Amino acid sequence: MMKIEFEALAGYEVSVSDYDNIIEPMYMATELSKEDFVKVICKERFALKSREEIIQEMKEIAGHLKKTCDHFTDIEAEEKLKGLAEEYKERFGPYKGGFLLNTRYTLEHLGECRGCSYPAELEIYNSEYHTTEKIKIA
Repeated sequence: MMKIEFEALAGYEVSVSDYDNIIEPMYMATELSKEDFVKVICKERFALKSREEIIQEMKEIAGHLKKTCDHFTDIEAEEKLKGLAEEYKERFGPYKGGFLLNTRYTLEHLGECRGCSYPAELEIYNSEYHTTEKIKIA
């Protein structure tokens, strides 16, 4: 069974790595039909997040960063947001990969001239630096 067949039967996408290293070898080691095999695979373990799930998670992280920016910098949250943005760009960009990503930060002034900066929008650019998509995350 090919990856595209598995995804069509399962109704969700899986990573190339998971398919090549786990799913396909498991399928080849069984005598189950394709349909029966798909039923026994753990969707929670293998299914990649949908476009909407990634956007929602990015919004939650950006909200957290906005709420905490005056008190501390959450580097782990910033790194997670960057990783999700890269995954989104690679999986859902107009030509899937090869595009640039920019995070626009908003600066809010909080009393006594202290500034607070947090990610507010993601922009995906094509190779000519034209914006192909904007996602408001905060």
